Formats: sequence, C-alpha cells, structure tokens
Amino acid sequence: MRRRAHGRGLSRILLYAALSLIIMAFGWLGSPLPGLSVAEAQGTSATTWQVMVGNGSPHMRVDGMQYYPGVITIDAGDTIVWTLGGAEPHTVTFLSGATPPAPGSPASEAPMGGSVYSGTGVFSSGLLLPIPGHNQYHLTFTTPGVYSYRCLLHPNQQGVVIVNPAGTPYPATASQYAAEGQAEWQATLAAANAAQAAVHPMVTYAANGVATLHALIDASEPADVQVPLNAVSRSGAGGTATLTPQGPSSIATALSLTGLAPGSVHAVEIRAGSCQTVGPVVFTLPSVTANGQGTARSDSTLSPVDGLASTGWVVAILAQGSPTGSPPPVLTACGTVSMPVYALMRYEPSPAVVHTGDAVQWTQLDSQEIHTVTFLAAGQPAPSFPSPQAANPAGGTVYDGSGFFSSGILGPDQSYQLTFAKPGIFPYLCTLHDEMGMTAVVEVRPAQVPLANAVFLLAHKPVGWYGKPNISLQLAADDLWTHASGPSLFVLSHHPVGTLGASLVGRQRSAALLWLNGIPRA
Repeated sequence: MRRRAHGRGLSRILLYAALSLIIMAFGWLGSPLPGLSVAEAQGTSATTWQVMVGNGSPHMRVDGMQYYPGVITIDAGDTIVWTLGGAEPHTVTFLSGATPPAPGSPASEAPMGGSVYSGTGVFSSGLLLPIPGHNQYHLTFTTPGVYSYRCLLHPNQQGVVIVNPAGTPYPATASQYAAEGQAEWQATLAAANAAQAAVHPMVTYAANGVATLHALIDASEPADVQVPLNAVSRSGAGGTATLTPQGPSSIATALSLTGLAPGSVHAVEIRAGSCQTVGPVVFTLPSVTANGQGTARSDSTLSPVDGLASTGWVVAILAQGSPTGSPPPVLTACGTVSMPVYALMRYEPSPAVVHTGDAVQWTQLDSQEIHTVTFLAAGQPAPSFPSPQAANPAGGTVYDGSGFFSSGILGPDQSYQLTFAKPGIFPYLCTLHDEMGMTAVVEVRPAQVPLANAVFLLAHKPVGWYGKPNISLQLAADDLWTHASGPSLFVLSHHPVGTLGASLVGRQRSAALLWLNGIPRA
C-alpha cells in the first residue's frame, strides 16, 4: 500500500486538550457506537443517518480503521453524518472514478466538493480530527446509485453508500444499522487482539555471541481474506474466493466453485455494493468454465490496485449469458468481502531487555500505517509531526543514552536497528502516535560473560512440571548456535558462566519449556 504523511498539523497542546475533552465529555473512545438515529428534516421527509469513522479501544491501544457500518442503504434526498470515533485522523472521500490525490499533499487533506453529492466529482471531508468542530462530515445524496468512498490516509479503509429512489422502504432500521456497526467494530477489535497475541519477538545471535532482539511495531493484518460464495436464486452454486495481498499494489485471487451446470461459462467480477444491490465493476476476473462435475477453479492476479477494501466489495459469479460491465447482472453466486483493518498502537516487547553491546531491531508490520522509533535528548519535547525532525532519520547506529536518535518514518516491513553501548533504561516513542500511548522502553543491562567461555546443559521439561529433567544434552558454546538456529528453538537470553536460569524457548510454547544452564568450561 502507498505510504503517506498524515500531516495532522496540530500542536501537541491542542491535541492533548482535544483528546481529553473527547474522552471526558463524550466518552467515545472504546465506547459502543452511537445509535444511528433517524432524524426527520424539518418540513421534509428526508432522513439523516450517522456513520462512525474509525473507533478506538480503551487507552487507544487499537484503532479500528473502518467505517461502521461499512455499507448503508438510504434514499435520494437523505443525508449522512460521518463522525470520527477514535483518535486517529481519517477522511471520507468520494472519488467518483478520479485518481486519488497524492498522499500527504494539500489536496489529500483539504475538504473538496460541497455538501450535496449527485454521484460525480470529488467530494471529501478533508482530515477529520479528534477536536469538536473538526470531527464530522455531512453529505446529502440526490441521485440513486451505488457509491464507494475511502480514506485517503488508509487505502484499505473503504465503505459504500447505496442510494435508492426517494420513498423506497429502508432495508434496515436505525437500531439494526447500529447493531451492525457495533458487531463490525467488535470483529475488528477481536482481530487486532488475535494479531497481538500472535506476536512473538525473538533474539538472534551472531557468531561472536552478540545478540539482536527483534522487536515489532504495530501488527500485521490478516494474510488473506476468505469470501464464502453463496447461491443466488436457488442456483445451487457455491464456493470460496480467496483474496491475498501481494505487496503494495497487487492482489492474488483464488476461486473455487461447485454446483454449476456442467460446461457452463461464467463471468466473474468484483463489484462495489452488496449482494442485494450490486454496483459498478471494480475488477474483472477471468471467466470460469465448469467441468463435467459442475466444479471450476481459477487463479489470477489483480494489478495495479490501491488497497483491498475492508467492506463494500462483492465477488459476483454471473449467470451464463448475463451481461457484464455496467448493466445490473444476473447472478449465480455472490459473496461479500469483509476484512478487519486496524492499527495496534504499541511496540512489542516493552520493556525490550538487552545487554550492553547488544542491538534491537524494530520492524514495522502494519500495511496501512507509518510509525517512528524515536529517542529524545534529555529535556527535549517530542517534535510535532510532520516537522522534518519528527519525520526524518537522526543519530547513528550506536546509542549511549544521549542525543536525539530516530528511525524517521517507517513504512510496512521497514526496519530500524540500534546497538546499545551503555546500561540504563531508555524511553522511546512514535512521533505520530505517542498521544495514543505508543511509547515504550529499552532496558539495557550490564554485559554478560562471553558464551565462548561456557558449556550448556539443555534440559527438557513439560509445561508445569518442575521435577528432574527427563531429557538433557550438554553442548559447547559453538555447538549451541547450530542447535539454537534450528526450526524449533531460539535463544532469548543467557546468564554469566556458573549461574542458572537463562532460558531457551521452543516456538511451540505450549508444548515445552527448555532451560539453558551455563556451566564453566572444563
């Protein structure tokens, strides 16, 4: 996904004050979504709806980067009010087929269009910020259609507004949309918690025994999206579509179908909207032909793409002979794309414990975010983003606890490494998200006795069992690295020669604990 500067342009004092006001006065962060109430406009039958833009967990640990609900159906003449739900800025942007503005450019952050949308032109909220008066966007829809919108900061954050002719009965009530949005937020939160639980920082050792702790920034999103395909109009067809991002600008697709008429040929499209109201084509996939058993498979790659929609896409299997492209198609099977999109505003582990002479390497995992690893000089205030000091690399590769050191902006899969030359406890932060609690510390302990001067007893104990080890193996230090680098083991720490307690932990932590005890070399 493309990287962008958030360009919040707020002073630290204003942002702290705004966050405090929101948390104390409105209690939005981590709270249930507000009811999507329907308010009759004075003197008309038009209806006003509300949609949440993002949401945040308590202490701002998780930021949900979706619209809640992701798909909403209204009537022509109705208005939607989008309200920022978390502390992370977002936009609500209808591109109407136009190319997105360059990330971080003034056009990507400024309001565009007006307050009445007819389905053409670029309309955008500009940056929605966690400050009263800057946290809402109103738009009235005049023309029936299916309209996709997105956040210009986070490409996967997408939603859809389906506009029916005026007077059409609504498919859902205000309370039903409220429940739907809340369920989507809870699914986002559960996915973020699962991603954090799956994070396991590890340590690697060089041949000379110097350790590197591999720390992690944020968390990865799901590796792929499984889309169940369900029969339409009792066709009997069904199957699964799998969408797998392949780097920043392509998506691999795998399609598996059953229940088709033998020999039938079916066009396949990804469209905006819902399976009840399919909208314009987003991507065209290769057609599939059913074999004699009525099954079909297809693999393809979509490129270029700019994000995989969190909601608002459907995988449509068209009936044989159904028109493709613009006309509403006749469907054989259909499935809704749903992908949780979140940011985990934390570093793992914290504290990061190393010894003098060891290094920490941070890797940024989130495809939708940018972060920094920044150590401030004594008495230095955190620089405001997007100032050059907040965004650019600074310092060197060896840190002694003094001076200003920073990774600069880290995009997805980018890393930053520092070697620590002095014992101490050293705090660091993200210059974009420190107000959201994205701070941590490195604890540097005195240097250890070189491992070359020790041999080790490797003892296996089942989890929860504290008796005599049932398996043991004595290893010299130079042998240890060979064993420790295998697929099942890695070294976390070691202790001075003659002491006990350093640990060697299996990747399957539920299976066993391995204790590594240093013994003087004979």
